[in-house]
Amino acid sequence: MVKNVDFNSDPKKVFWQFTTPLLLLTLFEAGYSFIDVFWVSQMNAESFFAIGVAVPLVTLIISFGKSIGIGTNSIMSREIGDEDFTDTYNSILHGIVTCLIIGFIVILSTFFLEDILTYIGATSSMELSIQYLTPIFLCPFVFIFSNFFANTLQAEGNSKTPTILLILTNVLNLILDPIFIFVLGWGVSGASYATILSSGVTSFYLLYWYLSGKSEVPINFKYFKPGIVYDIIIVALPNFLTDSLWCISNWCTTLFNSIKNRNPNDISTKGIW
Repeated sequence: MVKNVDFNSDPKKVFWQFTTPLLLLTLFEAGYSFIDVFWVSQMNAESFFAIGVAVPLVTLIISFGKSIGIGTNSIMSREIGDEDFTDTYNSILHGIVTCLIIGFIVILSTFFLEDILTYIGATSSMELSIQYLTPIFLCPFVFIFSNFFANTLQAEGNSKTPTILLILTNVLNLILDPIFIFVLGWGVSGASYATILSSGVTSFYLLYWYLSGKSEVPINFKYFKPGIVYDIIIVALPNFLTDSLWCISNWCTTLFNSIKNRNPNDISTKGIW
């Protein structure tokens, strides 16, 4: 945990010390999914539309981890400030359990992917969207926990480590995408495998960070005392709703542009709604 920070002698320096990694983190979070969109768009228009519809669903999975992390961060920060470290350890355990529950729900929803895509109007690109989404829905924990642990580390005052890892994740995804999509010939599903692998590196390293004792907040279930999941969700909900609104807006834009530009005689563009 960051201790003995002097906010009075040089507040400007301290401000940028804490906010610069957070700004970079937000920037690279926003650009992460666009890497997949960029490389898949080099294939054909149908693949571009398929991933355009699928990316908001991936964003929601990421948002689960980020939102629960924000909720846990809020409680951890207050308890660290009160020097109530036992409750701090308990908070992160509740966040982990919540992420595990959500992750298993996402895995189960894989069986309903076709129904979900039909509901949001992606019937014209159903097969390609399912190819991209299925591996991601089966491996949600790499996305959920990488974002969750990034936020819990920030509660300790460590925003540099998750920021550096996220930048490396973007670079790795940028390199792996063309290899998996074009060199190995895996197409749309190659983009999802590249995304899973690059996010998995961050997720496993952050888990190692905690389990190896590098973090001052241990993961040990002897500190677990039920009762604060509600508090975490209350803080997490506004962030998740904001991300959900972005996803809805993105779907509407993608579907509208597809309908606007489609050829009435092209069978592949029929049945969008």
